[in-house]
Amino acid sequence: MSPRYRARLRTCLITAAALLPFPAALGATLTWNNSTGDWQLGSNWVPPGPPGAADIAVINGGNSQLNAPATIAGLTQTAGTLSGTGALTVTGASSWTAGTQSGAGTTQFDGTLAVSGPGAKSISGGRSLNLQGTTTWGGNTANNNNAISFAGGTINNSGSFNDQNAFSTALSHFSGTNTFNNTGSYTKSGNSTTTIGIAFNNTGSLAINAGSMLLNGSTHSGPISIGSGASLEFRNGTNTLNGVTVSGAGTLVISTDNVGADGVPSINGGQVDTAFLLSGGPLYGTAHTINGTATWTGGSIRGDGAGDFEVTSFNNDLTISGAGTKGIYLGRTINLNAVTTWTGNTGANNNAISFSNGGTVNNNGTFNDNNGFDAFIEHSVGGPHNFNNAGTYNKNGNSVTTVDGGVAFNNAGTVNINAGTFRPSGGSSTGSFVIAAGATLDFRNGNSTLDQATTSGAGLLMISSDNVGADAIVTVNGGSHTTAFTLSGSTMNGADHSFQGPVSWTGGAIAGDGTGGFESTTFTNDVSISGAATKTLQAGRTLNLQGTTTWSGNTANNNNAIRFWNGATLNNNGTFNDDNSFNAFVEHNVGGPHNFNNVGTYNKNGSSVTLFDLGVNLNNTGQFNVNAGTVQVVNAFDNQGSISTADAATFATTSTSVDLQNHGILQGTGTYDPAAGRAVINAGEVRPGTATTVGSLTMAGNFSQGAAGLFQVNLASLAAFDSMDVLGNLALAGVLQVTSLGGYNPVLGDSFTIITFDDGVVDATDLAGSFGSIAAVGFDPALLFEVLYLDHSVVLTVAAVPLPPVWPLAGTALAALAFRARRRRS
Repeated sequence: MSPRYRARLRTCLITAAALLPFPAALGATLTWNNSTGDWQLGSNWVPPGPPGAADIAVINGGNSQLNAPATIAGLTQTAGTLSGTGALTVTGASSWTAGTQSGAGTTQFDGTLAVSGPGAKSISGGRSLNLQGTTTWGGNTANNNNAISFAGGTINNSGSFNDQNAFSTALSHFSGTNTFNNTGSYTKSGNSTTTIGIAFNNTGSLAINAGSMLLNGSTHSGPISIGSGASLEFRNGTNTLNGVTVSGAGTLVISTDNVGADGVPSINGGQVDTAFLLSGGPLYGTAHTINGTATWTGGSIRGDGAGDFEVTSFNNDLTISGAGTKGIYLGRTINLNAVTTWTGNTGANNNAISFSNGGTVNNNGTFNDNNGFDAFIEHSVGGPHNFNNAGTYNKNGNSVTTVDGGVAFNNAGTVNINAGTFRPSGGSSTGSFVIAAGATLDFRNGNSTLDQATTSGAGLLMISSDNVGADAIVTVNGGSHTTAFTLSGSTMNGADHSFQGPVSWTGGAIAGDGTGGFESTTFTNDVSISGAATKTLQAGRTLNLQGTTTWSGNTANNNNAIRFWNGATLNNNGTFNDDNSFNAFVEHNVGGPHNFNNVGTYNKNGSSVTLFDLGVNLNNTGQFNVNAGTVQVVNAFDNQGSISTADAATFATTSTSVDLQNHGILQGTGTYDPAAGRAVINAGEVRPGTATTVGSLTMAGNFSQGAAGLFQVNLASLAAFDSMDVLGNLALAGVLQVTSLGGYNPVLGDSFTIITFDDGVVDATDLAGSFGSIAAVGFDPALLFEVLYLDHSVVLTVAAVPLPPVWPLAGTALAALAFRARRRRS
């Protein structure tokens, strides 16, 4: 080869070599020399630096100050500080086992980052860590080591952050403003507790697969999943879920540490499909749904107080338990759509459900009230407050549940009182109440309305009073009521209604509306009216008594009164037993008209005085038996039924302006006593004894029988016959009916003193008139009775029947009845 050719070939090879790619230099590992100095100063590194894009920087101590942008392949920090205002980009794998990231600059990890070991890590001075790759936080060796402390710092995770610590640890707040922003994925897989004491903002995804994550201030708009056995807990700070779906088999927890102010968690929309536990603190937010099983042991659920009536819906089973009060505040509405169990209080009146400044519970499912001790659904302040039952409410605990005044209990579904006492204090109900044997539904306070509602079962419906503040007003508009019923206090009113079970009335009032509607209360079963308290009928109410009523048990004169006020009527259509041992009143308060109508049977049995007061009209069209004691009537009285007085018993009228009128039957062996100077006026029938027995009857004043009247005398023998003693003047007209008992026929010359009279003053008014006719019933037709009118007696005698001429009687029978009257003789 010629030299010229050889030279050309060399030139070509050199040129070709220059055009080939030059292999990159291999990266080095540069270690900071533990001084405090400038990152960019090469002498601060061993070997001399600064680190380049392919190098790995190691900081084991000192303070490396980076105030300009730099890129390296990896960062290993075991101690010391990385500080400054510069932006450090790390493209490869890195590790952080201890030390501080500080200053206003940023550290961006594009590759993997391992945060591990027991050493303390801190971010301060405005430093931001941008995590772009996969970050693994794990490997701590005991509780609370491998923690990251913030004193003015931010972590921005846009990659994958794997929280794998086996022991509990924290992202802790020391000072300043501190934030963890998750736009990527944060996965907690260590079976421990991670406490995040700084602001945690999640717009990416958060997965708690094991253990517990405790957030003390956060905002979420990305999805959250919680694995089985794991929990996400909001304890302190402000935690907000905005339209988030929380899923998984774990538990979302809202709690409190009872140190300082509680957290302020808000769930704005979205849904919680995990189990849910509210154990403390308040829960706020717009409408949201809890689809997982829920437990409420403390804390409150609150609206915003602006009248927006935000809704929390529990679509799965809910347990309300423990001693703590559960609050529903500031207009919050809670919808219970599955099975709710309220249980486990540890003493009387703890585990209360408390309403304050507006709140509503809508039970659309089944609500089981299982508390073993007395419990409250209570009002604190403000309102309105409502517990609306559209599903089934079961009172199962053998205790007292009080729905406090200020909370309306509205039942459109079914309430089963299976044990204990259920005590609403207001509200309106159209549904049913089923009361088991031994259980009680008690209306004691507030205004409650039963609007075509039903009460049934073997238990007790009660309207009572605690005598503290205003009594209850219970409005019963129709419906069906077959339970036993006790009215012991307060007021019952409403449209026409009836009670089919046995009734006990020991206090309180039954009222109309006062507008003249004359609403009726009908007791179709037996009624007991007892005890010392006054019983009031008022404002136009009509009370119908259809069964056996027993009025008894007063403890002193004039208590256990039946009082009429501003118009009222009592209709006794059954049997009314007046058994009071002490004097008793059927009394008038004010207004009227007031009527006690006896259509059935009234039995005065107690050996005391019963007074029908001025302003109360006693109207008798039935049977009125004074078996003992005295009945006194102040108003004008006109008997249209039957009255019977027993030995030593008295029926009296006390008004000196009216007579005792009779258009029915007066009978018996006792006394009829008109007021002084007044008379018993008979336009009906008077019978000493009864229609089939003999007896002696007393008229304690004057007696006057008109033309329409009938005086019946039974004759059983010369020694057994009816008689009447008039302690005043006697005026006669009408019919004397003489009736044979047992087929008795007196003989000629027999005489019977049937009336005695004497007012103690001999004058022309002692006796006036005579019977207009004599009717003999049941005697031999051959008997003839005549009446002798003596100075102080009326005597019935047997006279001879005069024989008529023979020819008029031929072919005929002797007339069965003959009459003769003989005028007074001295």
